[in-house]
Amino acid sequence: PHVSIGFRAAMITTWVLLLVNSMASSFPISLAGPDANSSVLLGLMAASIAQVLAKNGADAGTIIGTVLGAFASVTVLIGLAVLLLGMFRQGRIIGFVPYPVIGGLLSGTGLLVFLGAFRVTIGKSGAGETFYPPSTDQMLILGIMLAMAFLMQTLPKKIKHPLVIPGIIIGFIVAFYAALLVMKIDLETARLHGFLLKLPLVTAMKVGDS
Repeated sequence: PHVSIGFRAAMITTWVLLLVNSMASSFPISLAGPDANSSVLLGLMAASIAQVLAKNGADAGTIIGTVLGAFASVTVLIGLAVLLLGMFRQGRIIGFVPYPVIGGLLSGTGLLVFLGAFRVTIGKSGAGETFYPPSTDQMLILGIMLAMAFLMQTLPKKIKHPLVIPGIIIGFIVAFYAALLVMKIDLETARLHGFLLKLPLVTAMKVGDS
């Protein structure tokens, strides 16, 4: 239910990361952004924290604030660790990590990325919820997802242009809203059926209220 808040936090932190990297990096052509492997591990941590707090009766605001605070703490600690490794020129320590451990981490996180994307796509958390038999909405969402994935894999091989993938994304967005317009489906109905993210509830406070 809080995916939209996660997207908002991810977009803001990515923008800040790109800004800091462009201003402070010693490599002028480098880019920085979210990594899928670390995102999966953070997602598992967030799910664990949310489950524990929910069992103890915490409200949504407390859960979200605790998860974001945990993300910030982990970010600072990892940043300090990498900074110290760089300052003392101890990057070669990675050579003592066994290759099967690295390979297992990468393959395991890859599987978790796939399963997580699948669950988000069909609107299931994976905790006691079943996918079979799929609903019409789920089949339609999966069909759109697979069509987009197929085009993103095949078109760049045939059309050598940097705007191919952005064009595919924009094209699907335009086609989606065009379909809503033709079928006369409003945004709330589309959101109710899982085709749009649910907007977070915002509580307004009036000035002067006690």
